[in-house]
Amino acid sequence: MSGTSELGRSITQATSRIHEIIDAAEQLAEEIRREAEAEAARYLEERRREADRMTEERRAELGKLTESAAEQVARLRTEADSVAQTIDAMRWVAEKRENAQSAEPAREPAREEPLLRATQLAVEGARREEIEDALRREFELTEPRAVVDQVLGPGGERIRGD
Repeated sequence: MSGTSELGRSITQATSRIHEIIDAAEQLAEEIRREAEAEAARYLEERRREADRMTEERRAELGKLTESAAEQVARLRTEADSVAQTIDAMRWVAEKRENAQSAEPAREPAREEPLLRATQLAVEGARREEIEDALRREFELTEPRAVVDQVLGPGGERIRGD
């Protein structure tokens, strides 16, 4: 029986060694799994940071575009208001001119360019004296009062709030 006991001992040792190998393989598999999970977590975190960075870049670009669009809208509103004021002033000047012509038919009409320039200056808020000075300089008018009267009315200081 010594052969049987040696065989039993060899089987026991082999079984023990197989269990050791299995335990080592399980430990190695567990370590590989942990490393794979850690690598996957790092990968996901990197992708998340990259996505966040890209999102922030897009948000900044969109912010710039929105700001630019808002500035353009503000400029267009200002220009539209200016055009509307000029149109209103030109209507007002036309009415004043019609009234002045019907009241004084013998009056000599002013040239159109100085009248237009006087209207522009009046719309911009210039006072009578400033408008007359500009007409003297720009059109060499010696007596611009008649033109300014057509825009502001006789004795008027400004186009609105005389």
